[in-house]
Amino acid sequence: MVYNILVTTDTGDKSKASAIYALKLAKAVGGNVTALYVNDSTNYVNNLACDTPRIRGETALGWIVNKGMEFDMSVQTMIADGIPADEIIRRTSEFDILVMGTAGRAGAAHLLLGSVTEKVIRYSKCPVIAVRNLDPDAPFRMEKMLIATDGSEYTAPAVKEGLKMAKVTPGVTKITALSVFDNRTISRVSGNVDTETACERAVRYVYEEGLKIGLEVEKKIVPGSPSEVIGGMSAYYDMVVMGTMGRTGWKRLSMGSVAEKTVREVSCPVMVVRYRKTHKHSESP
Repeated sequence: MVYNILVTTDTGDKSKASAIYALKLAKAVGGNVTALYVNDSTNYVNNLACDTPRIRGETALGWIVNKGMEFDMSVQTMIADGIPADEIIRRTSEFDILVMGTAGRAGAAHLLLGSVTEKVIRYSKCPVIAVRNLDPDAPFRMEKMLIATDGSEYTAPAVKEGLKMAKVTPGVTKITALSVFDNRTISRVSGNVDTETACERAVRYVYEEGLKIGLEVEKKIVPGSPSEVIGGMSAYYDMVVMGTMGRTGWKRLSMGSVAEKTVREVSCPVMVVRYRKTHKHSESP
């Protein structure tokens, strides 16, 4: 398949790093890239600055177009006005993958300011690859992939998306199915009292799905906190893949989101695939 990749951009260095990653990914898997700039309609200070929002957008998009030429790729561009997260989410149904940079905020700053990336993850219609702390000059690597799973229906779409990407990406030599032995999380999410059995079933599912498409998957079960374990292991992988239930409101704040915590802790790009029930209308922001 040909991946249609959407990448968001602004004038910052983190955005440029994620744009370069999107180009390298598209080059590796044979994909197309569309770059989106959203003029934040709520940012009154920037909108009153000397350079108009459209000029800033054209400058940011022009940079990506020129970078695309270096990769011998043609980059399509879009400019939108509105609330960044909402405008991005509206367009995700048109693409196979969304690539975004993230500042990885934590603590009070994260709670007060929020995160565009995390809101997009909760509502996106396509998988989201969050990129942080990535050297734009480093060569693209997709040799080792870590697929995190708890065996529940919420992680099944992520398993399939991760394996599909591994199948079409040249050079993948290691795929690890990881299930974290966490009594609080696994018993609550998957409904299994016997957490060891749940973990074993979870990694076996990834292993069997890999066999169906000719991929060898190693199985690993590790005790601990899911976000901490995945964050620590991410230093040895080129991509982490995981699912999310897309919790919102007080339920998300009180219970937390493993995917969102992991995005702030990983050392490599992480692809988050939101679970959506096909027989119900998806939530919208």
